[in-house]
Amino acid sequence: MSNNKTLYFKEGEIIIKEGELSFDAYLIESGVARVTKSGPEGESLFLADLEEDEIFGEMGWLDRQPRSATVTAKTRMAIRVLEEE
Repeated sequence: MSNNKTLYFKEGEIIIKEGELSFDAYLIESGVARVTKSGPEGESLFLADLEEDEIFGEMGWLDRQPRSATVTAKTRMAIRVLEEE
């Protein structure tokens, strides 16, 4: 992984959206992210809160499939983009 960059998000901003095609993974440098998934009737289902030093987005990075969940900044965040080489 080279040329990693840090991105900054405000509370409530969507970082990745369920169903989107993206191949990057992310490392949380600071802040808290909320992971949700759409339920059968379109409702938002809580999956997890992620904190500093946790990684998300790795499934899209590994299997090259659309995002399986939405990740939203629960607080102000700094995240490192882990791009494929």
